[in-house]
Amino acid sequence: MKTKSAKLNLQNFGLLDIIYSVGLCDYIPDHIMIKILEGWRESVAPGGVVYVAFKDQHKYVASEYQWHADWHFYQRTQEDCLSLFAEAGYDMENLDVFRDQTGIIMNFVSRAPLADADQSEKTQEISGQN
Repeated sequence: MKTKSAKLNLQNFGLLDIIYSVGLCDYIPDHIMIKILEGWRESVAPGGVVYVAFKDQHKYVASEYQWHADWHFYQRTQEDCLSLFAEAGYDMENLDVFRDQTGIIMNFVSRAPLADADQSEKTQEISGQN
């Protein structure tokens, strides 16, 4: 899946009911992460879900993992992650945030609004499903 291109996603896969990412986004710089989040937002079907998890920089120590692999961990707070979603055009009023039992993993869940018939037809036209 070309995560930064909603147009290619729609052409190749159609609208998706759920996009789920856990363990990836902590290793992507902000300027690329914003484009990916935007692409995911534009690729999800009406009523569909974008579910993304990040690690909280205040509760997760990445240094020992960076010693073992050539990965760079982009440390983010909950506020940093919310800013990424806002810059990617998400409806912040409908973005749910919750944590796992440890408090380390921050889960962000966005549900796309249900579309009216006109919007649904436009999406199908863009994706070539007519």
